[in-house]
Amino acid sequence: MYRRFHTLLFVLATFLLMAVAAACVEPLTPDEPKLDPKAVTLPIRIYLPATGIPTTKAGDEKGGEKGGTDDPVKSAAEECALHQLQVWAFIHRSGNDDKYDTEGALAYIYVPVSGTSSESRTVDVELRLPGYVMDTLPRIDFYVLGNAAALGYDMVDPGWQKYKRGDIKAKAFGDKDGSGFGGNLIKTVPEEGLPMAGYFDNSGKGYDISFLKQGFTTAQLDYIKRHNGDVYDPDDAMFIALDFTAEQKAYLNSHCIKSGRWDYAALYAAELTPSLTLSRAVNKVNFVFSKIVGFADETEITRIEITSIPDQTYVFPRSANTVTVPDKVAYPAISYPAAKDAPLLDNDAVATVDDPLRLRKDSSIPSYNPEGGQYKAPGDMTADEYETFLNREIAAGHATRRTLYLRESNTPLRGTIYYKRGAEEQTAVFNLTSKASSFPRNTTWNVYAYFTAYGLHVHVNVNAWNGSGNSGQHLKK
Repeated sequence: MYRRFHTLLFVLATFLLMAVAAACVEPLTPDEPKLDPKAVTLPIRIYLPATGIPTTKAGDEKGGEKGGTDDPVKSAAEECALHQLQVWAFIHRSGNDDKYDTEGALAYIYVPVSGTSSESRTVDVELRLPGYVMDTLPRIDFYVLGNAAALGYDMVDPGWQKYKRGDIKAKAFGDKDGSGFGGNLIKTVPEEGLPMAGYFDNSGKGYDISFLKQGFTTAQLDYIKRHNGDVYDPDDAMFIALDFTAEQKAYLNSHCIKSGRWDYAALYAAELTPSLTLSRAVNKVNFVFSKIVGFADETEITRIEITSIPDQTYVFPRSANTVTVPDKVAYPAISYPAAKDAPLLDNDAVATVDDPLRLRKDSSIPSYNPEGGQYKAPGDMTADEYETFLNREIAAGHATRRTLYLRESNTPLRGTIYYKRGAEEQTAVFNLTSKASSFPRNTTWNVYAYFTAYGLHVHVNVNAWNGSGNSGQHLKK
């Protein structure tokens, strides 16, 4: 009987050890908090893409055909709005060796974001990592995806947390039926927001992992968060119950207690914990049209055709400065609107302006007076100021705008504007090419086309979304 009892104890102990081992190799997820009672928590700060500062008040822009239908203030806010956030953590692997693509994530979290104001451009996330990372203290890479629902993905799919590194890297969006995220031309910001992505490669230039070495638990960080701004009291019963080690107390005293009070936000300092900036996974192309006052000819913008938009684009870029698309994708031409549809703009919809030249980005004509400042010519404006200037001109009825949100491309794009001046259909060709000879994500392109007595002139300005710009132009008579 005694021997049987020992045998039973041995079997039970063996099963227990197997269960613990299994818990150590499986990625820890928020849905499985009891898998690892020694789990540690790592705060991550995520910065949203920048938005411009348009001074036109909401509702100022004229509706209907002449003024366009988009509100500059509303669109600027929507273009950087975050609705959902997903974060994966993987052990860092040097190089681009695909042999690690079958590794599972250390952790995954889905964060529904209730809304982000224009003043708050950051989202703080706490990612729970399995306790066994404390044995090796690896460097950790992070993949962050925002507004995945805009790409047609199921946000409640339980399979997200089981994605491997290769699954993340291979994620693509788009199809062969058009240039939009799911097949249709995207003319306004989707209700689910614009897709965004970010990748943190902790190759040695990232954060100092000294924070991770402290092994803070979620309960410990929750205590600091709840007492943010309160006087630090080492004799507080709850503080004592959380069993902070001497090393943890010393670390907090150095980094997280300011003037005798808890400062939870200090934990998100870039040198302590990871931070990354999301990038929009798409481009914005503004087509702006006008004609000089007194232009007598009947005009019509029939359609715009663009070539070299790939039918698929990777969600995550392969590197910070590289535009890549999946192998064997097609590069169909798109038509805006489709050839069978009504013209893009008829004669009455093309706005009139006293001098079309003053709207060009390279113009030297002082036309814009920033708040309380001196008048500036477009050639002297920053990218943000030029966007605001165009918004004001559109609001005043001096130009007409139509916008497209397109996937990035690893090849230069060529566009053709089909228009009528009288009964004859003519064309004007333009190129959408950056310094990298491609069409990279998170870029704004302003295609300004205007009629004078000499024909249709096309001027192209390109800049990072709220960044510095450069210009090129084409003249068609």
